[in-house]
Parts: sequence; structure tokens; C-alpha cells
Amino acid sequence: EYTSSTTDPNRDAVRYVFDWDDDSQDTTEYLASGALVTKAHTWTEVGTYALRVKAQDERGNWSADWSDALEVVVYLDGENNPPDPPTTPTGPDSTGTGVTVTFTTTATDPDGDAVQVRFSWGDGDTSAWSALAPGGSEFSAGHQYITRGPKQVRAQARDADGAESSWSDPATITVYGANTPPGPPMVTGPARGIIEGPMYLFFASARDPEGDDVEYKFFWGDGTASAWTAAQREGLPVPDSTRYAAVGSYQIRAIARDILGAVSDTSEPFTFQVVGEGEVLWAVSVEECISSPAFATVRDAGARMRPAIIIANSDGRVLAVDAWQGTELYDLTLEESEGFNSSPAVSADGNSFYIGARSGQLFAFNNLERREKWTSPWPDSASDQDLGATPAVDGQSIYCAGEDGYLFKVNDDGTGASPVWSSPFRAREEIYSSPVLANDRVIVCDDSGYVYFLNPADGQVMNDFKCDDGIVASPAIGADGTVYVGTDQGTMYAIAPDGSERWNYPITPFAQIYGSAVIAVDGGIVFGADNGYLYKLNAGTGQVMPGWPVMVTAGGLATTPAVSADGVIYVTSDDDVLHAVAQDGTVLWTVTLDMPGLRLSTDELSPSVMIDQHGIIYAASTTDGLFAIAGRGPAGRLAATAWPMFQHDVRHSGKAGSW
Repeated sequence: EYTSSTTDPNRDAVRYVFDWDDDSQDTTEYLASGALVTKAHTWTEVGTYALRVKAQDERGNWSADWSDALEVVVYLDGENNPPDPPTTPTGPDSTGTGVTVTFTTTATDPDGDAVQVRFSWGDGDTSAWSALAPGGSEFSAGHQYITRGPKQVRAQARDADGAESSWSDPATITVYGANTPPGPPMVTGPARGIIEGPMYLFFASARDPEGDDVEYKFFWGDGTASAWTAAQREGLPVPDSTRYAAVGSYQIRAIARDILGAVSDTSEPFTFQVVGEGEVLWAVSVEECISSPAFATVRDAGARMRPAIIIANSDGRVLAVDAWQGTELYDLTLEESEGFNSSPAVSADGNSFYIGARSGQLFAFNNLERREKWTSPWPDSASDQDLGATPAVDGQSIYCAGEDGYLFKVNDDGTGASPVWSSPFRAREEIYSSPVLANDRVIVCDDSGYVYFLNPADGQVMNDFKCDDGIVASPAIGADGTVYVGTDQGTMYAIAPDGSERWNYPITPFAQIYGSAVIAVDGGIVFGADNGYLYKLNAGTGQVMPGWPVMVTAGGLATTPAVSADGVIYVTSDDDVLHAVAQDGTVLWTVTLDMPGLRLSTDELSPSVMIDQHGIIYAASTTDGLFAIAGRGPAGRLAATAWPMFQHDVRHSGKAGSW
């Protein structure tokens, strides 16, 4: 029998519906508000049932919801059933090592059998079974702990026939004892950074004599300190981050605290230099570096998603470096590539990138898993010559070209690639120029001097334009769709989207153009030549703008400049010097890209520069490696012009309007 009652706010008579959870219900007669009602029920099958009751007044209004469920366990008559789980043990919340503590619980049996109880102490030890006692009795046992830390105590019941209950819910006790503080932490992190830049990660690690978990507090050297980190396993490097508002030298220190509250001595200071414009932040050695750096996202060893600079070399090495920490995220060498000769192009989500190799293959890499993803699917006979042009990327579609005169389109399905089309060009001349995407066309140039406009759906040539000489430089696209490209003869062309010429500017005396043009913040067309001069032309007329050209170096400029949002033009010269040039042509500063004691030779063209959202400039030296240089802060980030750098953007997408 089961009893229920409720009251009605209007004192109306009430009737009750009992739901027995076996597809049956019973409804009572109307009773006075607040009166007790009793109903009996017999279940016909063994099981657990949720009994609920709902009420309705004489006006037809139901209670808002069913009552809370009462769990009813139905057993076969005469079958032995295990005891119910004991109650949660009760005892002290804390104790010391070697001190006896006592916990108490009660246990019942659905058949009315006598029961006995044992305790699990949470340290690998379990008590002996108690003596049998009637159901509902209290059971107690004592225990001494020899290890420190939080422990969970549970109880289990057993009847006279040996049927055991499940374990009870746990009670927690913290065991204290003799405790030694952790040792002083060691602090690590980047050596240099910029003001108002990214959040720089610093790591602290300390050993604890008792092996306790440890948390850390950082003192940033500018009068501020971090909150305590979450506790982690002792000895594990634990990060926290900060940024700085002023140039200077900062002494970063940390302290460690174990889970019992013992605090270490302060660490030795770690020096972090916040530097100004034109200072090298970090450098990584990369031999035979011929690709321009691209920006991507890489999962590091701690499963953190980190901004990364991707670069490759002619020995088949692919390197990912944390853009702001300067630490290597991964380093792969693929001998079957015969060396890489293009720059990486990164997918829109930053998780994959694509790069051409001297073997004629296109390689795809997975940045999340830090591994090669797939290799080009076309037959060996289709492309067996250098893929030196940087691929263009549009969603899942990748466009790549090489010295055999073919342009290929493949689709990346996440695990592999499928070829879509290939298109041979007139005279089948080599393609060194990287393809770009604009005006619903794929635009690519070959070494015979032709500029081709192709339909991206099927690779058919829609129109073309013949320049005065071969083309190594990649095209740049203006806001109105104009194509700007320079030739080996030293002529910069402006070509309309329909393939007609708008103007051309020949360098006099003759000087070859190997790098791409970029669009400056004032709309000028900026490019370098192998005579060491940097040019800026009026986009509408093709005439040299006042104050230009400017001589940047006695050597050549074979790279593509990059333009900052505040108008500064950065370009590397053939002698591995980075030049910062103002809008009016004034050279602001230079940085030689070398690492002391290191000089590695290469006969390839110099890589082009890149600028990130914090104004940091990334430049690769042909002789020493990859460098990060302090720029002009957030105001000096990459300009949002129609084409501000090599292959348009930091991912090298090669797609106009893609950010």
C-alpha cells in the first residue's frame, strides 16, 4: 500500500492518479483537500519501478506536474536478494598520517536478512568483514593512513547467504602529514618580444619531495603577478602568459605551491627583453631555405593550438615554428620529395598546407597531427619536373604548376586528393610564376611571356596576353581586377581582366623583375628589380610616382615586398638584408639576416617577407634561416590593400579578396 496527499489552494476536493510504471494507473474518488489517500498494487514482474502520483481538483485542474518518483524494487518471492548499498560513511574530514580514524555506516537487506559490512579506505586497503547484525544496524571500523592526500571511503554490505551489495557513495577525507615545500621552480620562455604584442607563454616547473601536485604563481617583473595556475603533476612545465606595455628588460620569477599549501622559494630570474622596431626577436637555422614563410595553425605537444610559421627548404625539410615563442613545433624531412622548391600555401582554417617539390609531386601536410597528409595523385608521367610555383588555394581546390608547362587542379577531401583537370599551355614553356585566382579566373604566366586566363571549372583558356619576355614573377591583382606582372626584360605590365593591355612600364636601363608587385596603401604599384631599386608606379597611368624609384641596395631585389597598414614597405635584398622603406621612399632601417658563426650557401632566389597581425615581420635568409623582426606593433600589421604581399596574404592563398 502507498499513501499520498496534497492541498488545494481553493480548498476544492481532490482526486489522485497513481502511475505504477507497469502500464497501469489507478484513480481515486474525490477526497477533501489535504486528506490522506491510500492505494494498493501488485506487480506481476520482477524489476525496478518508478511510482508517481498526480492530482486533479473537482474543477478539472491538474497539479503542475507529477510527484517525485518513488523507486520500488520487486523481487521474486523466496529469491535471495543482495543488501541495499550502505549509507555514505560518516567520519572526520581530515586526519594526520598514523592517526586512527573511525567511519560509520548503516546497511539494510530487502529480505530482512542480517548483514555485515566492510570499508574501502581509498588507499588500496580494505577492512575485514564485520560480524553479522540485523539490517538497519550501525557498523563502524577504524583505519590508519600512511600516505598523504585526499582519500575516498566507501562501504559494502553482504548478507548471510553471501550476496553482496554495490559500494556506497564515497566520503572524502584529506590526510596530512610531514610535508616539504617544492623546490624552486625553473622558468623558461621566449627571450624577446614586442610591446602590446601577442600573449607570450612562459613555463614554470618544480619538483616536490613527496611527489605532490604543484601549482605556480608568476611575477612578471612589471609589478604585476599571475593568479595561481591549476595544480599539475610535479616536474611538468606549466604555462601562463602575459604581454608588456613598454620596451625594457623584465625579470620574470615564479614560486611553486603543493596541494597541501607548502610554498617554495622564489625561482632564479628569467630575463625577457621587450625590444623596439627593427630588432630581431628570434632566429631558427634552416639550410638551403628558398621558400617564403606562411602563417598557419599547429597543435603543439601540449595540445595547444599555436600560431605557426611554415617554411621549407631544398633538402626536403619542412619546419613549423611558433610565431611568437620562436620554438620548433615540428620538423619533418621527406627524402622522396627531392627537396622543396615552392613556398607553402595554407588552407583557410590554417590546419593544412600544400607545397610543390622538385620531384614533380604536390605534398599536403596536416598541422593538427604534424604529419604528411597525402602526395599528388596524378601519374608519374603527368608531372615529373620541378613544381617550383607556389600553389593557389580556394577552399578544397588547389592549383599548382611546374616546369613541365602544366597547370593542375586537385581537390583535397581531407584524407586524399583527386585530380580535376590539367591544362597544357602554348609552346609548353616552363612555369615558374605562381598561379593566382581573381575575377572568376585562374591566372598563370609561363616562361614564354604569356599570361593566361583560365576557367577554374574546366581549365580552358578564356583569353591570354603576350608580354615582351619570359615571366618568373607571380601576378598581383588590383582592386579593379587589373593584373600586374613584371618580365625578365624589365617591363611591368598592367593587363585588364579581358586580357587587353592597360599600360606597361619598361625599366631603363634594362633590369630584370623577378619578384611580384604589391599594392601600397596609397594605391601605388610597388616592386623591386635586380638593379637594387624599388619602384612605385601610379596604378592608373603606369608613371613613376614622385620620389621614386629609390635605390635600396647595391645588389638585387629578387623578392616580393610586403606592405604594412601604416604604409611601410618591407623587402629583402639578394644579400640577405631586410629593408624598411617609408611611403615617400625613405629607407627607415635595415637588418642583416644572419646568425653569428653560421653561413650556409644556396644559389636559389631569396624568399619574400610576411607581416602578422602584431606587425611582426618574418623573413627567411637564403644563407642562415628564418627570422622574426619587431615591426611597428598592431598599427604595422599587414595592409588590407588589394594585394599587399607575395601570393596576397599570410596563408599564400593566391586568391584576390581572400583574408
